[in-house]
Amino acid sequence: MRVGVLLVTHAGIGQAMLDCVLDMMGELPLRVAVLGVDRADDSGVLEQEAKQLLVQLEGTDAQAADVLILTDAFGATPGNIASSLARSDRTALVAGLNLPMLVRVMNYPDAGLEELSTIAVEGGRRGTLRCSSDAEHHG
Repeated sequence: MRVGVLLVTHAGIGQAMLDCVLDMMGELPLRVAVLGVDRADDSGVLEQEAKQLLVQLEGTDAQAADVLILTDAFGATPGNIASSLARSDRTALVAGLNLPMLVRVMNYPDAGLEELSTIAVEGGRRGTLRCSSDAEHHG
């Protein structure tokens, strides 16, 4: 069974990134769930919602899926909720979610959990560049 992906982000960010990837790829090769966290939300309720999404992604049969949890900001409320979920060898957590990271993850649907978490980090790093204007190069 393929790895499931759970996005735990500040409100709107995870869904917007997922919508963008869906537009780019036409379909999502991995099962994905999104939990958007708003400042006004009750953290206890959010943690229960996150646990339910995790269970849905894992499945209930003998071939339960591993889950890669991606969050936008480590140490913020979404990151704290995500950290509370990543407590077993069936889950991996990567913080610093960006669009290149998510695209890269979706391009490796057959990777296992450990490999996919490495792919996520590498995709995020490679997608972060300092770009200079022509004036800086030629001036």
